[in-house]
Amino acid sequence: MDTQALLLGIPIGAVLGLLIGFLWSRGRLARLEVELGRARATLEGERKGAAEKLELLRKEGERLATEFEALAAKALDANSVRLLQLSREAFGREQATARGDLDLRKQEVAKLVEPLGKSIEKVNEELARIEKARAEAYGGLNEQLRALAGAHEKLQAETGNLVQALRRPSGRGQWGEMQLRRVVEMAGMLEHVDFHEQVSGESDAGRLRPDMIIKMPGGGQVVVDAKTPLEAYLAALEATDDAARAGHLADHARQVRDHVRKLGAKSYQEQFGTSPEFTVMFLPSESIFYAALEKDPGLIESGVTDRVLLATPTTLIALLRA
Repeated sequence: MDTQALLLGIPIGAVLGLLIGFLWSRGRLARLEVELGRARATLEGERKGAAEKLELLRKEGERLATEFEALAAKALDANSVRLLQLSREAFGREQATARGDLDLRKQEVAKLVEPLGKSIEKVNEELARIEKARAEAYGGLNEQLRALAGAHEKLQAETGNLVQALRRPSGRGQWGEMQLRRVVEMAGMLEHVDFHEQVSGESDAGRLRPDMIIKMPGGGQVVVDAKTPLEAYLAALEATDDAARAGHLADHARQVRDHVRKLGAKSYQEQFGTSPEFTVMFLPSESIFYAALEKDPGLIESGVTDRVLLATPTTLIALLRA
C-alpha cells in the first residue's frame, strides 16, 4: 500500500487517515452486523412468539366456535321445545274451540236435516206406493193388452169374414140393408109403422123394389136404395202399394157414379107419387162415400142432376130427424 502511495505520490498522513477511517468503518460494520444478527434473532423470536400466539388464538377461536355452536344448538333446542309446547297449547285451544263449534253446527245441521229426513221417508213411502200401484197397473195393462190382442185377432178374423161376405153380391146387399135398418131405427122410427122394407111396385120398365120406403109426416114417402157397389173399394183396402190403391179407388168412384146414374134412371119418385123429387142412395159407411168423393168431387152435383141424394149414416139420420 505504501508502495502504491509512494507511486501515486500521496502523502503518508493522508494514507494513514484513510486507513484509520477504513478500519473504523470496518469495526462499525462489524458492530452493525452484530446488531443486525441480534435484531434478526429478536425478530425471529418475535415471529415465533407471534406464530405461537396466532396458533393459540386459532385454537381458542375453534374452541369458542365449538362452544358457541353447542350453546346455539342448546338454545335452539330449548326454543324449539318451547315453541312446540306453545304450538301444542295453541292447537289444543283451537281444537277445543273447533270441537265446540263443530258440535254446535252438528246440532244445527241435525235440526235442519231432521225435516228433510222425514220428507225423504214420506217420499220413499210414496214411491213404494206408486211402485206398487205401477206394478198392479202394469199387470192390469198386460191383461188388457192380451185382451186387446185377442180382440184384435178376433176383429181381424171377423173383418176377413166380412170382406169375404161383402165380396158376394148377396152379402153386400144384406149388409147394406142391415146398416140402413139400424140407421133408421137410430132416427127413432119403427118398422111397419114408420118404414117398410122391400116394397114392390110396377112401372113401365117392369117391377121395381126399393130397399126401403120411409113414411114422412103429411103422407110423404122417401125411397131409399142401399145397393152400393163395393168391389173396387174392398180391392183398394187390400192393395199393397199406393199406385194399385189409387187405381182401385178411381174404379170405386166410377162405380158409384154409374150406380147413381142407374138409380136415377129408375125414377122411383114417379112410381111412388107421394115421394119427393129425389131418391136416397144410402152408402153404409162414411169412408165409402168420402173415398169416392175424393176421386170424383162432382158426385154430389151428378146426383142432384139425376135426382139422387147420396146419404151416409150421419146425413141420413139428420135428414130423417129434420
